Amino acid sequence: MKKIALMGAIVGSLSWVARRPPTVPVPQVRTLLVGDTRPPAQEEIKQGIRRLATSIAEAQQHRSAEKKRRQAAQKRKQKRGY
Repeated sequence: MKKIALMGAIVGSLSWVARRPPTVPVPQVRTLLVGDTRPPAQEEIKQGIRRLATSIAEAQQHRSAEKKRRQAAQKRKQKRGY
């Protein structure tokens, strides 16, 4: 009986700890001050377009590889008679 009461007390205290508000205040988000080292907007735009183009190409390669993998798995299933 004592063990059950002790376990209940521990579980109750743990649930209280989980529900209580955090004691450490969350720091406020501040805006970052950007220096004069930023490249001109046109260069940023070109870099962004280049990055998007490479990520689109990578995504297409990934999709085609995934499609081939699924097709191979389907062929194996058909071969086994599933």
